[in-house]
Amino acid sequence: ACMDGLDSTRGVCVLAATNRRDVLDPALVRPGRFDRIIKVELPDVKGRERILRVHAKKIPGFQECQGVDEKRLGSLGKGKAVDLSAVAAVTRGLSGAELEFIVNEAAIRGVRRVSAKLRDPKVNPASVKPNVEAIDFEQSVKDYYETRRPGTGAKMSDLLSNVLGK
Repeated sequence: ACMDGLDSTRGVCVLAATNRRDVLDPALVRPGRFDRIIKVELPDVKGRERILRVHAKKIPGFQECQGVDEKRLGSLGKGKAVDLSAVAAVTRGLSGAELEFIVNEAAIRGVRRVSAKLRDPKVNPASVKPNVEAIDFEQSVKDYYETRRPGTGAKMSDLLSNVLGK
């Protein structure tokens, strides 16, 4: 079979991707067309941690820690240090793009927090360094669930409260 615009399909391999296989026309996925289905699952906790790390390391001044406080199991970090394994644990079911969004939002929160300090005339601007803290990640995760995943916001707030002891 030929595709529109191609004189020959020799050496041509066509790939497609969708998040909604259920809405594809059955004629499109019958044998001889798009007949190979490769399902890519959402990342597990280790995969989420690796994805978070890839994006977080791009943030200037980012500090990572692991298992900061044994008494507060699941804490997302302490002060300036962020426990990405804890962030990964509370972001079950999120895709790589969603995790990148959370990291970016945390970075924006960090910039806003630092810029607020710079408005204080008593603060020496040279002493203020941009950084992303655990609180920025906590708030980004909470806000993500409240705004992007309707109906899960209250549950995520409860989870963060229980996990973080707040």
